Amino acid sequence: MAVRKLLFRTEDGAPFIGDVIEYQDEFWLVPEWLEGPTKGTLCPARIICLSGLPTENPARPFEADWALKGPLHTDILYGRRLSQKPRVIPRPDVFLRVDTDFHRWKEIQSWQTGRPLLPLPNKGLR
Repeated sequence: MAVRKLLFRTEDGAPFIGDVIEYQDEFWLVPEWLEGPTKGTLCPARIICLSGLPTENPARPFEADWALKGPLHTDILYGRRLSQKPRVIPRPDVFLRVDTDFHRWKEIQSWQTGRPLLPLPNKGLR
């Protein structure tokens, strides 16, 4: 499974780049990764469905596959609020291998610095 990138903004206008995966034939933003059940795997803490959310091509200097036109609320990103629009699934049954599924992330890690995109209370974004 390839991990793609999404440029999005929170309600205060701050820009972030997040991981996007394909799950059940739709694209989902992964705002937080947790250690997976086996060494070298990660699983999403929650996923946010991008279907129905307007996207556009990202402006430079951002290296992303898509950009959201509207903001995402931090309560949804942090997992403090579940939502039906956009749909949020907590702890989906998805496991990715760090050594193969995140190859593109490693290529752009230098400009992203590998730090969490949001100061999340758990492991943060990877």
